[in-house]
Amino acid sequence: MNHFPKKAILASLVLPFTLGAASASAAQITEWDYTVDNAFTNATYTDGEGTPVSTEQELIWGSDGVTSSVSITDVSAPPADRLITNGGLAAGGEFTHNNQAIPNDSAMLASFDLNSTLHLIARAPAEMDGAEPEPVSVSFSSFFTETYNGGSCFEGSESVCDDVFSLQNPEFGSVNAAGNFEAAAQNFTIDGYNYTVFLEIVGLNTLTDEQCGVADAPANCIGFLTQEDNVNTFTSNFRIESSAVSVPEPGSLALLGLGLVGLGVASRRK
Repeated sequence: MNHFPKKAILASLVLPFTLGAASASAAQITEWDYTVDNAFTNATYTDGEGTPVSTEQELIWGSDGVTSSVSITDVSAPPADRLITNGGLAAGGEFTHNNQAIPNDSAMLASFDLNSTLHLIARAPAEMDGAEPEPVSVSFSSFFTETYNGGSCFEGSESVCDDVFSLQNPEFGSVNAAGNFEAAAQNFTIDGYNYTVFLEIVGLNTLTDEQCGVADAPANCIGFLTQEDNVNTFTSNFRIESSAVSVPEPGSLALLGLGLVGLGVASRRK
């Protein structure tokens, strides 16, 4: 009984400083190898002629031998430049709309989800090499508006007439300083550091009220236009941000330990 307080007090002082030393030794991951898997899901089409085709990499619609399509190209292998923590952007893939003037009675694309999943493997510093978090994903839910190809067009249309993609879930991201819509994936923690992955699609930004109206979307909607009789390509990029997890100072931990010892002593006296 007499030795308990001394031993407990010593443990209460040593343990917090040990925890503090462990936290201080954690290293921030600065470079990553990565691959990206992109896939279409939940595609819907209007009623009409023709048989739409839906795969994870391509959506096709139209009739009478004339079709339009959207496709996605993965980044299938790590590029020469790795993804740098708190650094610049890395390529995520390409979204392509092959926009053709399909017959008016065709079944047409109405909506779809574009899902991008990033697989990360740490490469620097050396002590963190091979660390691998769970894959992180971002999903863009989109409406598509096939416009009438004739007569006058809405403002900003560069063809007769541009088609309109609009975002169903704009609240999960925002337009960044470069003017592109950017969304964050769920963050993760490795050895005392939080990491958050962001995905942007170049050209996806705020549309005018008239353009939003064409898409039956609310004002200040997020989307992009694609020119008729053209192959329209939009690129996506990833970046990753990190910061240290906030931990109590060793002194605070020591006080916490002493408090727990006091509770233990009181309990033993009872």
